[in-house]
Amino acid sequence: FWLQVTYWFSYDRDALTLKYGKGHVMTQTTLLEFPFLEGKSKGEEEHIRKKYNIFFNAERKYVVTESEKIMEDVTGGLVKIEQTLQFYSNPLVTNFSPIVKDSSKVTLLDLDRDQFMFSSSLPPACKELYDNIKGLQLEFPEDPITKLSDAIRYSINTPGMTLYEKLKEKEEQFAYLRVTLGPDRRTAPGIPYVLEIWPSGKGSPIHNHGGACAIIKVLFGRITCNIYNKITQPPEQTEMQPLTRFDLNEEQMTWIGPNWYQTHRLHNNTDDFCATIQCYRYDFNDAIRCPNFHYVGFVEGKEKYELEEFYPDSDFTFVNLRRTVLDEYQKFLEG
Repeated sequence: FWLQVTYWFSYDRDALTLKYGKGHVMTQTTLLEFPFLEGKSKGEEEHIRKKYNIFFNAERKYVVTESEKIMEDVTGGLVKIEQTLQFYSNPLVTNFSPIVKDSSKVTLLDLDRDQFMFSSSLPPACKELYDNIKGLQLEFPEDPITKLSDAIRYSINTPGMTLYEKLKEKEEQFAYLRVTLGPDRRTAPGIPYVLEIWPSGKGSPIHNHGGACAIIKVLFGRITCNIYNKITQPPEQTEMQPLTRFDLNEEQMTWIGPNWYQTHRLHNNTDDFCATIQCYRYDFNDAIRCPNFHYVGFVEGKEKYELEEFYPDSDFTFVNLRRTVLDEYQKFLEG
């Protein structure tokens, strides 16, 4: 299979600045920036505005051109699932923050510093997910004596216990656990709500999310997020370099959109395990609805990186995991 290269245009009508980029829409993926008014006099500015404003208006557009000829040349006739050239009515001025903050808790300093994505400003599909999981915690208040976090840690670190043995079965690049919650409603790639458990020193491969929207909340510990450009043609000998990275601490959340933070790698760099709740939903305007994630995998024997497909599966259901690890830990405590 093959993921095509896409390009984007951003036109800042107020500043009369055109930006052109490749892959996801970010400051780091911008290839060309042309400020039409740079060094111009007031008289020249008025003339330039009259000349170029007509070509870019505020009408909601997605595609400038179908670019059929480009697609035929580049793909050799493969089925097109994305437009090659994309244009957005809202200009790229600066990156949105990957860290989400509840809009009801925003301060004047938050507005001024622009360090957060406010929950009310999230894309609609992300906003729905955020509202559903913002209050979730790993521990159950009705069971104050035995903590689920203690039981999970014991099961991960103890030979013969369920999580320890399950992790032994997994490939190194997938050495974390996916614990699904609820049914598959076909609104996302796989079951939309997943508790992911990250042992110390382990992480995911570089992967995308099938173009879906997502919210990730850290329920326990800390996770490091490395953000990458769109994966299309991975390098054969060396791993891709991240565009940016950030840490998510307990209770913090990040978001993923079809073109924002869509491709990432999560890694637990701490001495303890980390638990995250990850939830997914197709964007409301998504006509593709890809059921798979794509990841960069290292091919043994070929000694190179290639693009692979991954259908979001499950190692455990949450009810089974919770019952199993609590039973194991209770037996340990009782001696």
